Amino acid sequence: SESNTVPSMEEMRRLVVDWADVLLCSGGNTLHALLRWKETGLDLLLKEAAEKGTVLCGGSAGAGCWFSSIHSDSLRPDNAKNAEYIKNELDDNDLTNWDYVKISGLGILPAMAVPHFDATGSNDIARSDDAEQVLADEPDGMPAIGIDENAALVVEGDRAMVVSGDGEATCHVVVADEKTGETVTATLDPGDKPMLLEDIVSIAQTS
Repeated sequence: SESNTVPSMEEMRRLVVDWADVLLCSGGNTLHALLRWKETGLDLLLKEAAEKGTVLCGGSAGAGCWFSSIHSDSLRPDNAKNAEYIKNELDDNDLTNWDYVKISGLGILPAMAVPHFDATGSNDIARSDDAEQVLADEPDGMPAIGIDENAALVVEGDRAMVVSGDGEATCHVVVADEKTGETVTATLDPGDKPMLLEDIVSIAQTS
């Protein structure tokens, strides 16, 4: 980054850690965002804010960045800078020939986030199917939390609850057997009663 485009660490700390009560992260290219944050030191300040108890929220990439890892479409050709130029230069086959990628996140929540869990990418691969395959191929003991496009996962301390925007969208927990690699997906019911995170994971483990 050019030095004149990045606030000083002191200024970022004043805004992110000392001043803000809520930090809202937008969607976008997850890989680019996390690399940029690490380059500027913002990632450390976001973790510091989390330890302080600041409310962290966001949608899409902004929902996934708080987790240990994120199932992302950051390698999608039209999900990059100068996307309009890229669209004009590539044909339909080029635009749909891409793979999802697992990206390291900020590590505040111990799971792999899968935003848009109920969606299918422009590569014609369902996010849910690919996320299950990632867990099967790379069983590391961590679950995946799938978040439908019209749903939210609200976490406070060691408890979480699902909020549905339309009464149908929800969240899902996916676990993989470290020995066999087989995955199990369980749908979480929206409600107003928070559950322990470990109990949410056990729903899939006992399914």
